[in-house]
Formats: sequence, structure tokens, C-alpha cells
Amino acid sequence: MDNDKLFKDTLKKLNADPAARVKEGYVIMLDVLGFRDLMSKRFGNTFFKIWADIKKSLLDKKEGLEKKIKPLDIDVLCLSDTLVVCISMKTRNKIDPRILLSLIPQLIDCFFWEQFTNRVFFRGAISYGKYQCDTANNIAMGEAIEEAYDWHSLSEWIGIVLTPSALYAKEKYIIENPNDNDICTIMNDRFVEYSVPFKESKTYKTNACVWFKVLKDKNKNQELLAKVLLVFSGIKHLHSVATKYSNTLKFIKTQLDLK
Repeated sequence: MDNDKLFKDTLKKLNADPAARVKEGYVIMLDVLGFRDLMSKRFGNTFFKIWADIKKSLLDKKEGLEKKIKPLDIDVLCLSDTLVVCISMKTRNKIDPRILLSLIPQLIDCFFWEQFTNRVFFRGAISYGKYQCDTANNIAMGEAIEEAYDWHSLSEWIGIVLTPSALYAKEKYIIENPNDNDICTIMNDRFVEYSVPFKESKTYKTNACVWFKVLKDKNKNQELLAKVLLVFSGIKHLHSVATKYSNTLKFIKTQLDLK
């Protein structure tokens, strides 16, 4: 089939489908580190069950959040080795969609740490902006999708970064809502300023997601670090990928204040 015609037909379908209307919110895009190795050597066919479990966890969380917050609209797509989760409001109202960053940790927490302990590692990015999403056909497009795609595989670690649009969306919300203490606290505790390691030994200062539990109890934090080291000591560290793990460990130690 002519690719141009296929694209035009897809775009026409998206524009005609109310479920694929233009939305404004956050896009989370994550891919699995070492996907080919996972499929061919470590997990094989069992990875399909892992992938299904992740999708179920996300869909269960989506259902729970949407029941609790009626205008909420969450889309979940699983594309080969990539997860795409989009969060917006169903109707345009007085609620600033930038507030939705405060809900993203709940989506991440429902699978990220558990899969880390299973040695399934993700890296990715969160963007903010307009997008279209058709979950029935696993199609997503728009500026927020493009920005998340551009950034999601550049970092050299296990973790999640805010792209510039998401960082500025967070900063705008906090500046305009200084008295919204609970929301601002979640945003600042779970998305912290950090010089994120990127490919070619570059860094970029943005916000990174704290995807593990940080407590005030130093002993509990040491226990968490021990769990991380247990995972890392049980995998091979080829020279070509070793930096990803050391960068991850550095970030974890920094947030746990266990330098």
C-alpha cells in the first residue's frame, strides 16, 4: 500500500474519531533496556507474560483513577518494547491540565519498581502538550508524542526525565499555585532537579522522576539500596552498558542521601 495514502487514511480516521480528539496533557514514553537480550536469552516467551502483567497493572490503575476523578482520561498503549501512557482531562474546564503531573507517580509506581526487582529496566521521558491517541489501533501522534519520542531513549541510565515542555509545565503550575501545598509537594518530591546523564558523555539539567521510595529513616533507605545492589550484582555488566547501571546507582544514592 502507498505509504502516503496509508498516512492520510490514518489521519482522516483520527480526525473523525471522537475517541482520538486532540487532547492536552502529559505523555509518558518508556522503553525496555536490552529488549533483544531479554527476549532471546533471559526471559524468552515468559516476557510476554511480564508485558501483559505490566499492561494489566496500568489498566487497573487507570480504571481506579478515572473512577475517582471523573474528568480524567488516561490512554495506555503497548508498542513492541515501548510503553506509552497519556493523561489528560476529558473536558476543557477551569482545571489546569498541568496539575496532572501530580498523578503520574501513581502510574509509575504501579509497575516500575516491581519490574526493576524482576530485572526488567525502563528508561524514558515525560512530555507535555497536545496529542491524539487511538488505543484501539495503537496509534498516537502530536507534538507531545514527538517530543517524548525524541527524548525517551537518549538518557544513559534506568530512569525517567521531564522533557523541557513538562519541566516548564511543572514550573508554571507551581508559580501560579503556591498555596496548593499538597500538589506542589508531590511534584517537587517526585520530580527533582538533576543533571541527567545522556549519550556521548553529555548531561542535561532537568527534573528526574524518583521512582523508588525515599524515607526519612536512614536504615530503611540502606535496605532499599541493598535491594538495588542485589539486583545489579545478579546481572552481567558488559563494558558497553556498565555506565547505565553506575549512573542509575549514583542517582539512587543521591536521593537516598547515601553518598
